[in-house]
Amino acid sequence: MSPDLSTVDPDKLSDVTQNAYYQKLQKELKERTRVGTSRQQNQNDGTPQTDEKAPAIQEVAKSFSIQDKVDLKSYSWKKNKEGDVEIQLKKTAPAFQSAIDLKYDGSAIFRALGKTIDFTSQAFRLRQQYMNCIVQARSHNHFLAQYAKFKVGVFGQLLAMLGSTPAELTLLQKKALSDAIKENEALMADTLYNIELTELLHGGSRKTRRVMDKLKTTQGQLIKQMNALGKENYWNTQRLLEEEIKQCHRIEEEFNEEKTTLEYQLSFYKQDSISI
Repeated sequence: MSPDLSTVDPDKLSDVTQNAYYQKLQKELKERTRVGTSRQQNQNDGTPQTDEKAPAIQEVAKSFSIQDKVDLKSYSWKKNKEGDVEIQLKKTAPAFQSAIDLKYDGSAIFRALGKTIDFTSQAFRLRQQYMNCIVQARSHNHFLAQYAKFKVGVFGQLLAMLGSTPAELTLLQKKALSDAIKENEALMADTLYNIELTELLHGGSRKTRRVMDKLKTTQGQLIKQMNALGKENYWNTQRLLEEEIKQCHRIEEEFNEEKTTLEYQLSFYKQDSISI
């Protein structure tokens, strides 16, 4: 698409076309276009080429490249003896001169600029995140588990750079899995406790169906997570029944404690009324 010259100031356009550099550039373009056209006509006419193949390819490549020979310069001025202002031009060096590959060697750039990357102070936090990712990699959610596995590799590499040995990383994995198993057992106990208590107080009414559905879903997720943690068939029918009985005893003890508290308060109120 050709540029729209209708909005360009004619005076400025005339100044550009009269510039020596512009005229030189136009001359080089015309010459290279003429050479390329003549070579194409010779090929179409079947005229044999007298030049070798390699120099011909180089000439064609040069015809498609334009080298800008403009140098960066800075301006300064000072007054001469007569009091007139003289403008002086001087070439300026690039703002950043270095042999560093700015595109691929980021660490060398940081070193050249006096910056350092040190994760030593973050070692404890990295270990905790590594253990959390180990547990998340065993999640019932497939996408969360896959993403956590990727993060396990990243944090493991960072810890290895900080000096953590494979044996230490193995111990962190075992500790994370052990803590996750204990947490799973506690969550399952609370879930079964809520299920039994809800059924005892409200039965199977419509108001509790939504709550019961959520509790049942949580129970299924905990079963899948325990299987992923290496405890296959841990929450089997017998184990779940034993845990339900345990939580029923827990509810009974709480009711007995509440009964004892109410009886004590009732006796206290009776004595207070008799004294009055």
